[in-house]
Amino acid sequence: MNFDYTQEELDLFQSLETTLGNNEEGRPGHLIALLSSTGYPTLGSNGLSCAVPGAQERLAQWKPKAYRTMEYGLRIAAPAITRFGPEAWLAQWLGPIQKGKTLATAALDSTQGEPDLTGKPHESGYLIAGTKTGIPGADAADVILASGTIEGAPALFLIERDTAGITTTQGATGLFTLTASGAFLPASHVAILEPKAPLAPFLQLLKNRIQINEATGHAAAVFEQAKKAAKTSPEGGKPPIARQEIGFKLATMYTLLQTSRLMAANASSLVDAGENDAAMASHCARVFCSDAACEIVASALDVMGDKGFEKDGPAQRLATIQALRVEGTSVGQTKEAIGDMLLKY
Repeated sequence: MNFDYTQEELDLFQSLETTLGNNEEGRPGHLIALLSSTGYPTLGSNGLSCAVPGAQERLAQWKPKAYRTMEYGLRIAAPAITRFGPEAWLAQWLGPIQKGKTLATAALDSTQGEPDLTGKPHESGYLIAGTKTGIPGADAADVILASGTIEGAPALFLIERDTAGITTTQGATGLFTLTASGAFLPASHVAILEPKAPLAPFLQLLKNRIQINEATGHAAAVFEQAKKAAKTSPEGGKPPIARQEIGFKLATMYTLLQTSRLMAANASSLVDAGENDAAMASHCARVFCSDAACEIVASALDVMGDKGFEKDGPAQRLATIQALRVEGTSVGQTKEAIGDMLLKY
């Protein structure tokens, strides 16, 4: 694959940086509406699918607090509705989600030791019960697209805000847990799929891409901070980058960043093309980009010293990266999955 971006994609990245950098508004719905003119909300369905990793990286770099809520809606909920939802969902929900008029997020992960989300028929709809965890922006979302099962078959549930029997609680990492206790959903809000429908693998690959590019976005932000600090001359002295050890450290950081970008682009292209080794590439990119981001932050703290602990600095980004490593399917579990795949090769 050719990893060189087209001029159209480069123009998109420039517009993203300009729009995000000049706007302090951080509400996800407002940002989606703001970015509509750039084509960002519909990336992946308008011929610019190769631009998704670069665009996600820039969003994570400039608007880290809004990133996951926006991407879980645009890059998980919307594609899942498109691929697995009934025609009525496409007509009613897809457009508003992609325009920021309806803020969506997704609930994919089950809570260890707790029952997953399940539904059973009841009158003109379904009663759902169970839990989902690791949900970004559940307090602000107009609708949560949750995965689960009905009588053993994979299913999707559209859960609107203030649905009776649904509670959301925020955890220490800022993500939410959804608990359903006999909540009623009309049949129009439930999609039951064929038993062999590849819902879970599809959702996992989409989530991997979000996590991969979020880690790379944090790494890019931290590298720029470290580079700026290294070029700043102390009063009456040479800039730190004039010292060979600092130059070497920055060179290693940039090499890791560039490699992360290539792995992210390769994994994304294979997923979009439906290649057989897409899952392997995606898992490998998840591990590498996460590890690389941690190493880049550690090096940035060496370069920046006390300044690395200021607001929005490397130390603050490191906390988010470390949380990403254990969120949902952890990096350790991802390595196990890679090992299992290698046994089949």
